[in-house]
Amino acid sequence: MNAAFDALSPSIVLEAVEAAYGIVPDGSLTPYSSYVNRVYGLRAEGGQEYIVKFYRPGRWTEKAILEEHQFLADCAQAELPVVAPLSDAEGQTLSAIEIEGEAEAPIDREALMDSEAPAAAEAFFFALFPKRGGRSFDAESESDWLRLGSLAGRLHLVGAKRQAPSRARLEPELAFANLA
Repeated sequence: MNAAFDALSPSIVLEAVEAAYGIVPDGSLTPYSSYVNRVYGLRAEGGQEYIVKFYRPGRWTEKAILEEHQFLADCAQAELPVVAPLSDAEGQTLSAIEIEGEAEAPIDREALMDSEAPAAAEAFFFALFPKRGGRSFDAESESDWLRLGSLAGRLHLVGAKRQAPSRARLEPELAFANLA
């Protein structure tokens, strides 16, 4: 665990969103379950609802996260049912803060982009998404399975259009190599 990441308080979350996106939260903050990251729901004073995701430090590089965001944008453009992150005041889909105790400070984005190493422990990357409703989908008929197969095919077509060299790869040969 990262002690500084544990210091990510509701006030720091709300202040970070307001500073980066110019959105004035109404003070409500709902934590959501997430195995690795910190995910919260919040509402702006105008009633719009958002989801903010703070990425666990040291888990992914900024480049890997930005590749993920680009993939989501590509999927949205191809009319796949995804929710792409919003751009901040600087036109970026990824913002960062630094926490020292209970205070936060802006991060030097250029210095972080030059690094291939995972984000420094004190650098917290975060992204804001519009909140969208959804529903569970249970495939019960052959047409449901065909619909899911079509969706998976479209997803793979979008993914094949762009390289993502910074993202981790899941390769069965490597995943099972140590089991023998």
